[in-house]
Amino acid sequence: MSKNTAKGKGPTPSPKSPEDDLERLENQMQQISTQTQESLEQIRHEIFQKYEETQSVQKTMLEHLETLTANRLSPSPFVPTPDGTSPPGDDPKPIDIPVPPAPSPNPMPRAYDLARTPTIPQIEKLKGRSNYKTWTINIRAHAENLHVWSIIEGQNPNASQEQKGLARSLIILNVITAIQHQIDNMTATQAWTFLKERYNTRNIIEITKTVQEFCSVNRDKFNTVETFHQRLLTLERQITESTSNKDEAYHAIIAAFYLISIGRADNNVRAQIMDSLNNSKLEYTDALKQHVIDRLLAFQNSNRSTGINAVRDSNKACLFP
Repeated sequence: MSKNTAKGKGPTPSPKSPEDDLERLENQMQQISTQTQESLEQIRHEIFQKYEETQSVQKTMLEHLETLTANRLSPSPFVPTPDGTSPPGDDPKPIDIPVPPAPSPNPMPRAYDLARTPTIPQIEKLKGRSNYKTWTINIRAHAENLHVWSIIEGQNPNASQEQKGLARSLIILNVITAIQHQIDNMTATQAWTFLKERYNTRNIIEITKTVQEFCSVNRDKFNTVETFHQRLLTLERQITESTSNKDEAYHAIIAAFYLISIGRADNNVRAQIMDSLNNSKLEYTDALKQHVIDRLLAFQNSNRSTGINAVRDSNKACLFP
């Protein structure tokens, strides 16, 4: 017997080999892999279960919506549980909700939404006869766009107060202050008629003044050719806006030259002939210059009569060929 055995000690263990360590490591890795697979399988099962529950809830909600639609929007006062059953208790009774009436197939057109006040269009303000024609074109275009033109024309007596106010504002906010005071207490229709009667007149006096200024325009008084040209265009526009076409403009200009020539001899005679032209309301044709010559002859003969008024009724005339 050896000394260790004699002393009562066990046999000395043999040292571990590398193969043993490798085997132990492989066993541990196998255990970890097995546990991981089990965890993944459990997670996959939970996800699938949640998906099925979600699908069930969605299906239940869709069925409930279909029921609401079929029952004319009379919902039950409970929310279904995920499994499609109602909470415990008494059977709920549907609550009837009134359905609003269907809109009219041909609703009355509205000029604008009452909840949104429209902005009044701003154009060049009416100053008088010089820009009346252009002003009326612009006002009518905006009035038709705002659906209030029939109100201005007086053809829509059943219009609302809001529409009537809009039509009146469109006119009164687009004239100069002096004209505003004249139409302050008028409706849109009354104001439109008043302005038409006052400014839509064929005024040979205004045309004569414009032609006279046209003849006196001097290039030396303007700093640039552009400003000189702009003034000429303005005078031209004032003449064309007072007439309906080129023929009328031509006859009006010729009559204006006749009157300007008369004024060189006697301004008082010219002023009375102008008044006579405006009062006679002649068409803008050769009748204008014929009227000027007739009145001039009447004034000439007045030196041999008792008064101007008696001579104005004379039948004597100097006719143009």
